[in-house]
Amino acid sequence: MELSSIITGVVFIAIIALPVIILSKSGNKKKKALLQRYQALCTSLGLNINGSDTWNDLVLGMDKNARKLLFYKDGEAAGQHTLVDLNHVVNVKKINITRGGNTQSGAVNIIDILGLELALKDGQGPVTLEFYNSKYPFNLSNELELVGKWTKAISENMK
Repeated sequence: MELSSIITGVVFIAIIALPVIILSKSGNKKKKALLQRYQALCTSLGLNINGSDTWNDLVLGMDKNARKLLFYKDGEAAGQHTLVDLNHVVNVKKINITRGGNTQSGAVNIIDILGLELALKDGQGPVTLEFYNSKYPFNLSNELELVGKWTKAISENMK
C-alpha cells in the first residue's frame, strides 16, 4: 500500500509541476529572444546600453555616454522603437491615467495607462513612452516602480 501511495503522490506532483516548468522555460526563451532583438537594434544604432529594464513585450534602456534613450516594443511582424536624444529633453512627466471603480470593499482607482511624457526643446511635440495600457492583455506588475525609476534616471541625465 505504501508504494502505491508514493507512486500516486509522485505522479500527482509531476502532473502539477510539469506545466509550471514548461511555462517558465517558454517565458525565459521569449524574454531572451526579446533582449536579443533589442541588442541587435542597439548595435545597428551604434548604442552601448548601460542599463535596461524588460517587462511584458517592452524594453527601455539608456546609453549614458551618447545620452540617448531607446524604447522598444516587440510586435507581431516587426518591433517598433523610439530613440530619444536626452540633450533635447527639457522635462519628463509621469503619465498615470486612472478611472474610478467600485468593489465590495468600496471605491477604488483602476489604472488604465502608465508611462512617461518627454517634453522636447524647440517646440517639438512631446514623446510618449507607454509602459502599461489596460486595453492590452498584460497584467499590471512592476510598471509603477519602473515609471518612477526612469523618471529619475531621465531627469538626472537630461541637459
